[in-house]
Amino acid sequence: MKLNRTYLVFIAYFLLSSFPLAALGAKPYFYLDGKDLPVYGRALRLAPSVPKYLDLANLTLFKRDINYSLTLAFYGDLPPWINVGGELDLDVDSKELTGSPEPLRRGADYLIEITPAPEPGAVLYKWKGKKFGKLANLEVIRHKSYVTIRLPPWLLDPKKVRFKGFIYFLMKDSIRANYSLKPGGRAFIADGRDRYLPGWADIVRLTVDFKLTSIILTASFASLPPVPLNLPPTLGKVGGGWGAINVLDVLRLDSDGDGTWDYALELEHKAVRLGSKLTWLIRLEVFKRKNGRWTDFKEVTLRDLRPYERAYLSWLMGGLTTFNLRTFIDLSEIGIKLSKKARLLIKGYLVTAIVDYFPADFKGFVKFTN
Repeated sequence: MKLNRTYLVFIAYFLLSSFPLAALGAKPYFYLDGKDLPVYGRALRLAPSVPKYLDLANLTLFKRDINYSLTLAFYGDLPPWINVGGELDLDVDSKELTGSPEPLRRGADYLIEITPAPEPGAVLYKWKGKKFGKLANLEVIRHKSYVTIRLPPWLLDPKKVRFKGFIYFLMKDSIRANYSLKPGGRAFIADGRDRYLPGWADIVRLTVDFKLTSIILTASFASLPPVPLNLPPTLGKVGGGWGAINVLDVLRLDSDGDGTWDYALELEHKAVRLGSKLTWLIRLEVFKRKNGRWTDFKEVTLRDLRPYERAYLSWLMGGLTTFNLRTFIDLSEIGIKLSKKARLLIKGYLVTAIVDYFPADFKGFVKFTN
């Protein structure tokens, strides 16, 4: 069968637009990450929806002139309100002893850190015996469905280099609130549904009860977070090749009522495997103001909420609409003492990170093929 000229032009355009790295004259190298969206098992057939763009499809390396370019492509176009960051660990000589001894980076000679904001960028680090030292800033170009990193020509041999890493996608939900509570006070905040955000990245209601010795916070999301039931033993906290993490930064404490915010309380929740059960880990990170700057004060693992399966069933019975995250913060246990003039400020935002690891178990390094 003969193809007319118009059809051939259409095919050529389709190929070039679908594979942006396939530059003429270049011989690209590929790594296929595959689809890592959550798998919930036989008992959990109805799953929280996940946009396909929150999944890394492949990495492609090619040489143009003397420089290399590395592209990370996704399964869909990224909305403008999604920020992308990540890390790439490079073992350029396949020798563990010459690289980092850190358990999750063992053997890595170089590290590329992709920074999401304010503008996409990347920093190249080299292992220097005791730590990674900065070598150079790298150019990052963001496109609709992929990001490209420009690499120096001396960095790697695509036939020999081994690598591993992760990409994360950041979403932000600013809470429509600015409340100041006295001890014994309660705040109910109706934040509403932000339709552009996935339900599990959107707080619709926030309830806070403030006492002299404790804070009880209930965050209501528009959907249950999508978390895989299988977590890699190497990481233990997030993964299965893919995971969701929420960080809620809305609490500030004026412990003595002098008008200065003395403490900032940041809540993080994600999935962990405890024995044979998948459950939620709720971590509280407390910062203390010192000389006008926030410094680390204490990190506390709070009581586990409940097994994920039970939370899932509650979500089903609630009509697939709301997931409530209830947290009890014991201030006396943390070491924070309040006067009767203390104030609690409720103002801030929720940041949701979707993390996609390659390889999925994050155990060892992988290589490019061509």
